[in-house]
Amino acid sequence: MTLAHHDFSDLITLKAVQAVEAYEGAVRVEGAHHAAALALAKLHLDKGEEEAGRAVCAQLLTAQPENVEAQLLMVQLLSTQVKPSLSP
Repeated sequence: MTLAHHDFSDLITLKAVQAVEAYEGAVRVEGAHHAAALALAKLHLDKGEEEAGRAVCAQLLTAQPENVEAQLLMVQLLSTQVKPSLSP
């Protein structure tokens, strides 16, 4: 891995952490900020943090049970829990 690639990877990681912090702040300050909560849950999914994403999505669905985007995202998040069976 080159130094430039390493620096770029660190920058991406830093930006992802900053994005999560910003969305968490928006949700904390304005609990009804559904777009921020949805974006935060998606970020958690993208980072492989499914449990955190499920928690955020569950809160959003409690506030907005008819939110189709949140419903679909929850399906994605829950599907990561299901392990395929090796037996026929």
